[in-house]
Amino acid sequence: MPFTTIVDKDLRVKVPDQYVKALNLHEGDALTLDIVPLMGGKGFKQIEADLGFAQEYEVSMNTLHHYLPMWMRNFKANLPHFVKDAKSFVDIPPAEKKKCVVIANGPSLYETDLSPLKNFDGTVVSTNKPLKHLMENGVVPQWVAVLDAEDIVMQSFDHDIVRENISHMLGVLMPTTTHPKVVEFALKHMGKDKIFWSNPHFSDAIAPNVCETLTSITTIPSCEHGGNVGTFSYLMAIRPLYCDPIGLLGFDLSLRPSPKWTQEQTVHYRFFYIPRTNETYAMNPAFEYYIARLINLWSIASERQSTRTVNLTPHGPLNAVIGLQFKTLEEFCKD
Repeated sequence: MPFTTIVDKDLRVKVPDQYVKALNLHEGDALTLDIVPLMGGKGFKQIEADLGFAQEYEVSMNTLHHYLPMWMRNFKANLPHFVKDAKSFVDIPPAEKKKCVVIANGPSLYETDLSPLKNFDGTVVSTNKPLKHLMENGVVPQWVAVLDAEDIVMQSFDHDIVRENISHMLGVLMPTTTHPKVVEFALKHMGKDKIFWSNPHFSDAIAPNVCETLTSITTIPSCEHGGNVGTFSYLMAIRPLYCDPIGLLGFDLSLRPSPKWTQEQTVHYRFFYIPRTNETYAMNPAFEYYIARLINLWSIASERQSTRTVNLTPHGPLNAVIGLQFKTLEEFCKD
């Protein structure tokens, strides 16, 4: 990926000592990560490994090990709701209004003027966390996607304005492993016919026969969720909604470094600089995993389905992706 990292004295970003020493960096230096030479007998991948930047297989294994018991408890509790006559994500008809904005919960969302969405003649797919913020700004999405299996996700729904407006939405997309409190909320305020299920997808390499077992129990197909609810929402906009073009709003997938960060706070981040936007951002292993999956999905959708995707997020790594056009939300809604 076309990323560049920099030691930026103006922003006083604290680059971890391990990087500075291993790569022989000096204040103001810039280098392209793809051509980092061997320094001190270590390649860049080894330096990443030393700092905990896991590869995709390791991330998947760690996630599975941590969450699988909770996922299975939720699956068992939810079973009566989808074991018979339940709708899955493949039952969702293509969107009538193809132009689409997919909304994640990045910090830039809360700095964005959302008024262009009030009269937007298209489809809005939102992740669960921004619901209250969107509705307070007069925006009721057609779809909401949920992925987190912990009970904390109920905080996104437990607001009067959400309860008042959620019934006007077309549906909710959720895995069978969603926390039961969220399922009960959706049943009460949206109704069974507006819940569209998917089984989580597990690679046979890390969880043999799990997908096959869940599908045989429920008849609901499994779906690759992309590791986070933003990517899951984007995937649903591509298929089964078949939206085109799709704008990605609030997909920061990074943090903005602060001069107040301590060495301990920065040690697990890598810092990247984008000359076009003159910004620096920080990514940890999870962010890097998520952005890699998102970029891969964008590439596949573009090549196989000719789906056009536009970046509406002014900050973060999407602005460093070659070939991914940026527009403001206002420009996208008006085009």
